[in-house]
Amino acid sequence: MSTIRLLEYQLSCIGGLEDVAVDELQAEFGARIRGLRVERGEVGGLYFRTEASPRRLLALTCPTAVEAIAAQAHDVTVGQPGLQRILHCLRGLPVEAIRRLASACDPTVDVSIVDLRITLRGAHRFTATEIEAGARPILQSQGFHITGAGQHQPPLRLSIRVRKRRVLITVHLGERRPVGDPQREGWSGPALNSVCRVLDLDQDLPVATMPATRGRTDLAIAATIVAAHSSRLPVTSGTLPVFLLVADLDGAGIAEQLHEAVRIVTPGGILGLLVRRSEQFVALLRELELPLDVMATIPYYVRRRRCVLFLLERLNLVGIESI
Repeated sequence: MSTIRLLEYQLSCIGGLEDVAVDELQAEFGARIRGLRVERGEVGGLYFRTEASPRRLLALTCPTAVEAIAAQAHDVTVGQPGLQRILHCLRGLPVEAIRRLASACDPTVDVSIVDLRITLRGAHRFTATEIEAGARPILQSQGFHITGAGQHQPPLRLSIRVRKRRVLITVHLGERRPVGDPQREGWSGPALNSVCRVLDLDQDLPVATMPATRGRTDLAIAATIVAAHSSRLPVTSGTLPVFLLVADLDGAGIAEQLHEAVRIVTPGGILGLLVRRSEQFVALLRELELPLDVMATIPYYVRRRRCVLFLLERLNLVGIESI
């Protein structure tokens, strides 16, 4: 039996919140993380080596994906030799180590079935379709079947990523996670966990969000759902210590929505607003003269589009009921 272990990993995170993911990783593993490298961008990436249990990596709350690096190469040229280099890398996969690791992280995974995803970035003279055509017979020779209709168990998720002269072949570990788009997914998973970590919130502190978890359009407070229209939130004034909101600056009721958000946040509390155009939002804040002070602005990429997360302190300059 092969004793090869996969010890190199990649964590993906929301672009702009890479430092938050690094903070959580180092807090949990400390010196057990070796050679940490951080790539910032539309999707953040943390690359490192560790002998710690991969199940402990899956317990991290800020990453949007946890992957083991099964193979890699750094000399991929733009022409056909580059394509052959990728396929050569694929032929060297430690198949048994991949299957053991995937099963250990999720026993429900069918390690004989592969869900293959290919991304290609750079001025290459070959396509993702050509990579897939070359990869299929190689994977079949290694005992894998390509996923198809009628699959009942989750397949082993394998990714081939080509970025200029570099190729990474990774295995996704654990269940799929939200990608960090609050507007479509609600403030669930990595999005909410990352913001809570930025604010150093107590886990027992109620955090209200809108949109709610799983993309509902009502207001979610902890595990309790309160049905509400976005401009008329039936919440007692000054009761929420933290409120996270996706602000549609082009919406007809944005001013009323912001007034309501300020009303329900307790003085000294935090209002988090995710917006697409920061200049327009700053101008709106000045126009409305709301009792808010900007604590921080954080880049936040949503599906590769740059947004800004405003963290605002609710000031006690006027009575809540007068807003």
